[in-house]
Amino acid sequence: MSEISKDSALDFLAKHQPMPPDRELSEEQIVTYDEIRKYFIANPAIECIPLLLNSFGDGGGFGVYQLVEDVFIGFSPEDVVPHLAVALRSPHAGVRFWSSQIAQSFPDPRLTDALVALLADEHCVPFAVTALEMIGDPSTIPALEATLQRTSDAYDRGVITQAIDALRPRSET
Repeated sequence: MSEISKDSALDFLAKHQPMPPDRELSEEQIVTYDEIRKYFIANPAIECIPLLLNSFGDGGGFGVYQLVEDVFIGFSPEDVVPHLAVALRSPHAGVRFWSSQIAQSFPDPRLTDALVALLADEHCVPFAVTALEMIGDPSTIPALEATLQRTSDAYDRGVITQAIDALRPRSET
């Protein structure tokens, strides 16, 4: 993609829902994707939100996927959260994984149910837990405790324990 316009960027994203897994991702594709990311940082367009959220392929996009969040920071939670709630329930693992990380920047009660559901996805656990802690709803404690019981990963257990402690009403501690 030599010259990026809003239409060409949206068209590329619409054709890549999601991007190919890293093992199939060409250099040309990820370079174009990164150019589109930069374009939408400089030229915010609300139409890009659902397309970017659902574009994450399996893997790290050679370091580019972690930078996509910078596009969303330019928008209000009202613009992002409804689309993020849908992306958190995507059938695509890469979309769920990266969206769970982005959810930490948009702590909103409307994401609670989708984040609780992600506690069953071992790859998303630490991000979903942190986002839930930031939302601050103590009603999620039982789901966090159940996750703690079935999780053996030391890092995840620490994140979950910290979240439970932060969410527990002061009178119970």
